[in-house]
Amino acid sequence: MALSPRIQRFAKLVASGMRQTDARIAAFGDGWPSIKRASHSQQASRLMQRPDVRAAVAEYTEQLLPLADLRAVAQQMEANLYDLALHSPNPRVRLEASRLLIAICERREEQQRSGRTINVDTLIAELAGLAPKRTLDLEIVDDNTPEATGDESEC
Repeated sequence: MALSPRIQRFAKLVASGMRQTDARIAAFGDGWPSIKRASHSQQASRLMQRPDVRAAVAEYTEQLLPLADLRAVAQQMEANLYDLALHSPNPRVRLEASRLLIAICERREEQQRSGRTINVDTLIAELAGLAPKRTLDLEIVDDNTPEATGDESEC
């Protein structure tokens, strides 16, 4: 089922980082008479429970967040986990952060052992293929115009 334009706008706003309630107000308006913020909050929550809306938010999020940004975010999160594993005052937090870091390391080692190599040129070509294609608009020129025939007597 296709999403209505208002729900699409709501999904785009949520994907861009706006709070769900604020996105609901921006997409649907404040109503007449004015609707309470709690009502908008409930409606936004109901919208986010719909699988099609959640899928749209995920799709728009992928479109808004480039691959390089995802890598930077992943690196920052790993640095945060490392810091928590070493310096958190709570021993449970240190333990859980350590477990997560071990899982990340094991997953990387498994990927290296699997022998999966990535051809950088192929990866770049695939990423370039995902970029929107630029199209040229052609202009039709009439052959009887003075510019086309070389006649400059009318100028």
